[in-house]
Amino acid sequence: KKYKSEIDAKTIWLTGLPASGKTTMANSLGDTMLKNNIPFIILDGDNIRNTINKDLGFSEEARIENNRRIAHLAKLISDSGIFAIVSTVSPIHEIRKFSRELHGSNKFIEVYIKASIDECVRRDPKSLYSSKNKINKNITGLHNKYEIPKNPDLTIDTEELTISNSKKKLLDFLGIQ
Repeated sequence: KKYKSEIDAKTIWLTGLPASGKTTMANSLGDTMLKNNIPFIILDGDNIRNTINKDLGFSEEARIENNRRIAHLAKLISDSGIFAIVSTVSPIHEIRKFSRELHGSNKFIEVYIKASIDECVRRDPKSLYSSKNKINKNITGLHNKYEIPKNPDLTIDTEELTISNSKKKLLDFLGIQ
């Protein structure tokens, strides 16, 4: 099934611990959208932090500001008719609530990418957990809290599902084949 123009572009907000699979899910979703001629932009938390938000640190206030900026950018994108796929830890409930309210519930899909801290430490694709040269002790899940979403629109357990099955679950939810 191809993308139907009557489907409004939305922001798909992928949240979860570092190494839970957010970026993998965003890229996999993007591949399918590309094949189906669905316009999208991926806003990856690491890329945004290293570019337009490089002036921010990792205090709770800075994390809130980082995600506030991402939410506004995602809203501009989705309001322009392009899906915004956001891949960011967004560890605090307040951040995700603000983003939903900014977009409106019908334009915002919160997807909790679930994986235990033990599994994330085992995966550790960026050597975040195992680095001997840690600049800070602000790793979400170890040193800072991650508030598990209370009512996400969708939960994808990446310890239970393969990448392919995780993507299928998300595509089915979005009504995209």
